[in-house]
Amino acid sequence: LHLSIRRQRQMCIRDSILEAELPGVSKEDISLKFEQNILLIKDNKKLKNESQKIQLNERSTGELERHFKFDDINKEAITANHAEGVLYVTLPKVIDEDEKATTIAIQ
Repeated sequence: LHLSIRRQRQMCIRDSILEAELPGVSKEDISLKFEQNILLIKDNKKLKNESQKIQLNERSTGELERHFKFDDINKEAITANHAEGVLYVTLPKVIDEDEKATTIAIQ
């Protein structure tokens, strides 16, 4: 039973950043997908020694899937890394040409 992903979401001017705690899950067991403005995080936390008979297990195992909605994301520029049980996903926002800096004349 793998109950939840503890997470923190930061919204910056140019990026959205998601930090998801996935203790005991290796990066090989994590799958990320971004489709239709939805970030999907899937993990599959396995027992280390599945061949051994276990009498009692209070550790969480199994599959978990979470969805997070983001708007105006440049999906080609999304990056992710995993360190010490935390998954960091940076989702850069699409920069509209109208939002780029404009020089303003002072009169």
